[in-house]
Amino acid sequence: MMLPTINLVKSYQTLQSRRTLQVKYDKKSAQLDQQLVIKKANITKLQDPLFIEKYARAKFSYSKQDEKVFPIPDLSDGGVTDIK
Repeated sequence: MMLPTINLVKSYQTLQSRRTLQVKYDKKSAQLDQQLVIKKANITKLQDPLFIEKYARAKFSYSKQDEKVFPIPDLSDGGVTDIK
């Protein structure tokens, strides 16, 4: 009677540890999915020539002749989203 009880307890502990791992990796998977969506959005933005021009102006204070650029700190990334 003792041996089946020990096996049952070990099986329960294994099950609990695997459930914990599943929750951990489900959260990690959700984070990676979110990062993937952000990266795809950035790729789409960077394929647009107008966006690239705006990005260069915001990020590097690039300007055309006789044009003044006023950098805004909140827009210093040029619209490309960083993944944190």
